[in-house]
Amino acid sequence: LSDFFDEVGVAPYEIRAFAGSGLSPSTSVSSRAFIKLFDYVNAQQWKDYFWDALPESGVDGTLKHRFETAQLEHPVLAKTGTHTFSSSLSGKIVREEGKDILFSIHIDNHPFSVQQSVISVQPVIDHIVALLDKEF
Repeated sequence: LSDFFDEVGVAPYEIRAFAGSGLSPSTSVSSRAFIKLFDYVNAQQWKDYFWDALPESGVDGTLKHRFETAQLEHPVLAKTGTHTFSSSLSGKIVREEGKDILFSIHIDNHPFSVQQSVISVQPVIDHIVALLDKEF
């Protein structure tokens, strides 16, 4: 894993991995590390397989109903992440002209349970993504 992160350009301080599943609340990855990973993916021949595996806003998975009120202009392909006191969304906004917007938003140490974060934190993340979609 360390060799792969070196290849991608992710510094050791940008990721803490516990338990191979990635589901441990002790695991943390910086937004910068996600963007470096996405840049690496985009340079690979298999990049379309990676992006096609992620849920798409308004279409499937965890993003099927996620942006219904956000009035996005472009589709979003992203992975959600939620633990108690932590919520995140990382992926890309797909632009017709091929200038996709990569993003990684993490809100850590908030005071909400997983259920409460859907009401209190998720809309903040969605609003940030909608602003990126509209403004850039």
